[in-house]
Amino acid sequence: MQARVQRIEADVHGLYRMLSIIDGDKVRSLIKITFADPRTCLIFRGVQAGLSQPKIAEELKARGMKQPEQQRVSDTLKELDEVGLVNRTAKGRYVAAGGLQQFSLDRVIAAALRKAKIPDDIR
Repeated sequence: MQARVQRIEADVHGLYRMLSIIDGDKVRSLIKITFADPRTCLIFRGVQAGLSQPKIAEELKARGMKQPEQQRVSDTLKELDEVGLVNRTAKGRYVAAGGLQQFSLDRVIAAALRKAKIPDDIR
């Protein structure tokens, strides 16, 4: 029960953070622009899957992505954090921000990866 309450609180906090910065249409626009690059999509999928930065870099390399090194992953995660799409935990790991489902984030990511002919299989 406690874990469920914490997930709900995290989702509400993430949604509040997003909506306090910009409105819904702007959030959708931000998501489309941010996830136009398939590398960013894969990095975010890695975060959703709970992978470490080195593991995310390995996933990029396995898919033949350019610049798959750890620095690219780190820079992208910082950018995603700045716009509120991921949060950094006290232990330094990144987690996906809560409350993004209503903005069709998964659809945008899936479409970008499909367009680039890259499997959406990081889970």
